[in-house]
Amino acid sequence: MAASATGAVRVWIPKELYMALLRIQVSENLDWDDACQKAATLLDEGSEKYAKLLKREAEKLYSSRFMQQFNRARKSIAEEAYRRGYRDGYERGRLDHAIWYYCAICGGKIYVKPNSNSHMAIIKYMREHKWGHTTCHKKSNNSRP
Repeated sequence: MAASATGAVRVWIPKELYMALLRIQVSENLDWDDACQKAATLLDEGSEKYAKLLKREAEKLYSSRFMQQFNRARKSIAEEAYRRGYRDGYERGRLDHAIWYYCAICGGKIYVKPNSNSHMAIIKYMREHKWGHTTCHKKSNNSRP
């Protein structure tokens, strides 16, 4: 065993201890020295430092779970608001801009898809029967001698 000026000691350790140190290092993204210090703290379970570390880990875990729940709730609210806005906007657009006429039998609305054959037939019928704006009819009547 050799000690260096930095306080580090070079020794052979059992493979199980080495693997445990690696797990600590990887799981918490620590460098080797920090992983060894954490392992030393964990070995001394009765220490005040261990109790603080345990409390900090519990708080981190709680915060992580809380934030996950918070983010899920926020995402759920945002998705519902989007669906409601889309549904309301779609319905308003349909009411404001839909092409329809009444059924001669039941009186219900029949919606027509824009630029469909039905739509073109309606346009043709209205032209043939001189359907137009009241103001346009007034202008054409006034311009005739």
